[in-house]
Parts: sequence; structure tokens; C-alpha cells
Amino acid sequence: MLNVTQKHLEGATGFDQDHWPNFADDSYLADLNKRYDVKQKRAHKNEKLRSKTGKLDPKTSGTNVRISQLNGMNIQNSQGKSVGEIKDIVVNVTHGNVQYAAVTYGGFLGVGNKMFAVPFKAFEIKQNPEEPEEQILVLNVTQQQLEGAQGFDEDHWPDYADPDFSRELHKRYRIDADLKDRDLKVNIDT
Repeated sequence: MLNVTQKHLEGATGFDQDHWPNFADDSYLADLNKRYDVKQKRAHKNEKLRSKTGKLDPKTSGTNVRISQLNGMNIQNSQGKSVGEIKDIVVNVTHGNVQYAAVTYGGFLGVGNKMFAVPFKAFEIKQNPEEPEEQILVLNVTQQQLEGAQGFDEDHWPDYADPDFSRELHKRYRIDADLKDRDLKVNIDT
């Protein structure tokens, strides 16, 4: 349920599909949060270090990608070879973060057309060298990582809240589940 009143909507500026606002603009976000009475979370504890090193963090700034852009996005390995695509995204609406992506490998490494849950933290977002305005998702996946992976179909989605499922998934993709503040790797070529 979206708790919005008529007062919240009065004077709000809209936007069309081709002209999204810049969510990395602090003043835009401050105005948006004020309009909808959103309490801003405390800045990430490593924000000062990140501003010095230039590393981006999804909690403090950087790469904003709409879910509509992720759906159907091609996934490449580190050699630039297509390994699959994003079929769907699972979001934890309580905490406002992406839990995992449902990925189809489409025959890559002989796994057929099933979907596989991949923790979103396993992806690296890179700038597309051919189209600087676009990002590329990179997933370094091997045959060994996929062997024994439980695929699923549209009617049988996994339960991310199941600790066994979550633990196995993080182990398979070499994600340390205890590192809640783990950086999302973002490479921006300058």
C-alpha cells in the first residue's frame, strides 16, 4: 500500500518515459523525500572514504538503474561473451533492496531455459564501451557454479526467506552474506 494523500500529489511534477529525473541529484532527492515525508536514512559509514577513492556505493550515490531497464538486460561474462539475461527481479519491499535476479542462461553451459536465482550482489555493473549512456551487467559464472543449481519455472519460485536456500545461493555465487555493507562493484571508464 502506498500511503499518499492528495496533498502529497498537489504540485508534484511528473515525467515521461523518455525523461526520467536524476535520482543521483541530492537536491532532487531531498525535495522528493520532503514531499512524501520520507525519513532519509543515515549516510553509509564509509561515505567519506568512498568520496576520496571514487568508489560508488548504492547506499550513498552512484548508479541508479530502473528495474524496467534490468528486465531483459543481457548478461556478459568478464570476456564480454553473452551468458544469459535478466528475466525478473525480486525486491524486498520492507527493506527496499533487490534480493536476487531471476536469470535465464538459455542453453549456456547446457542448462536449458530454466530460470536461476542469482544474488544481485554477484553482478558487476560496467559502462558499455560502445554506448557510454548504457550499462552492462557482468556475471562471472562457471560450469562448476551452475552444476547442481536448482532452476525454477514461472509457477515455482524459490523462497529467499528460507535460510537454506539463501545460504546455498550465496555460497554458489561466492557472496559473503554476512557483509551487509558489501560494495557493489561499479566500473566507470573516464
